[in-house]
Amino acid sequence: KLLRFANEAYDQGGLLIQEDLALLLTTSIRTIQRDMQEMRDQGIVVPTRGEIRDIGPTVSHKTQIIEMYLKGYEYTEIEQRTRHTGDSIKRYITGFSKVILLSDKGYTPLQIRELTNSSEKVIDEYLGLYATYKEIGADRIAQITSSSGKDFESKKGGRGDNL
Repeated sequence: KLLRFANEAYDQGGLLIQEDLALLLTTSIRTIQRDMQEMRDQGIVVPTRGEIRDIGPTVSHKTQIIEMYLKGYEYTEIEQRTRHTGDSIKRYITGFSKVILLSDKGYTPLQIRELTNSSEKVIDEYLGLYATYKEIGADRIAQITSSSGKDFESKKGGRGDNL
């Protein structure tokens, strides 16, 4: 029911908060948080205000989507599980690739944040994912960094040294 209520609100252009869900389901906020964590562990994103707007201490939905991609999920699977469009997923992957390209060139997280206009939280999460999946997700990482580098070169007309 929790997922259904959240999805229905999202489909109608609204976002519920955990307190709303607790009231609708006549349960405690703690129960809602526990249930949402169980769904998150299964790769299911409940579209609440905190999840969609990256508010609070939870892992960013962008990071969850990138991790699914690095684990080998295809766009259609990610779209179904997270309720994000293919364009959004592509945008998150492009942002992730820029972060890792800049990191590999020796830029600090602060410099990367300024250059990419991403939050410190997202930069830290992306760098953590990169460290975790550098070996096991090497094929996917190579694929996205090579295509991002080419896109950048064609836009700038240079070698892509200055992201």
